[in-house]
Amino acid sequence: MIIGNKIEGYDNPNLTSVTLGANDLLEELNLANVSSFNQSLDLSALKNLKKLYAHGSGITGVTFADGGKLEIAELPAIGALSMKNLIYLTTLDATSYNKLTTLLVENCPNVDLLGMINSANNLSRIRLIGVNWTLEDDSL
Repeated sequence: MIIGNKIEGYDNPNLTSVTLGANDLLEELNLANVSSFNQSLDLSALKNLKKLYAHGSGITGVTFADGGKLEIAELPAIGALSMKNLIYLTTLDATSYNKLTTLLVENCPNVDLLGMINSANNLSRIRLIGVNWTLEDDSL
């Protein structure tokens, strides 16, 4: 589903909300530069979604499908992120983690969680399961 576009200078200010439900055929969602879309994006029923492009949108948070096929996620600066058992996720690119206050990650082995947490200065709620770190000290 292509609603937005990654081309520099593109803006779609018309879309303000979207409900996707459990669409088994949806593999790619492009909401890039959809500036008026300023709500949380619930993708929890989209197990076959492989690519999400949302840079330049106003998305405030994302919940991905538990155990989904997600490979690529390009996100704006969001406040909440929920990811569980995303073993295929190799590219997680966020504009910034400065707005991130809530982070839930379970068993996502290819995500640089330490880098994400170190960049997220406003985290107040965090839940990590399935991480195996060896740290130099007890500070992140």
